[in-house]
Amino acid sequence: MRSPSARSLPNRVALFRFSPTQNEDAGVDANSYGAAFATDVPCSVQPAEPERFLDNDTARLIQKTRWNVLFRDNYSLVADDKIVWADDVGVNHHLFVHGNADQAGRGAAFVVSCEERT
Repeated sequence: MRSPSARSLPNRVALFRFSPTQNEDAGVDANSYGAAFATDVPCSVQPAEPERFLDNDTARLIQKTRWNVLFRDNYSLVADDKIVWADDVGVNHHLFVHGNADQAGRGAAFVVSCEERT
């Protein structure tokens, strides 16, 4: 398999590593991401249909959107790493990584499964 061409990777993202720190209540600090380790990374961002459900703990309606992000290179993204992408109208989307896969098995294209929580 050949790597995707630049024309098929029209989006640009910033990549952040999850580095958990504890807050004063011994929980994970909500801002556990430092500076981006890679910026202006070419990719293809592909959303799926959003899912809506009721969170029983907070009694709030939650919307969760799954995304696949296709990269030419392996950035070794793992669960809880973050991808920040600005869409065509300038809205920033924070995508939280579920997993990374070399779907072709030949190191030519990497698909990262993510979700956006709103």
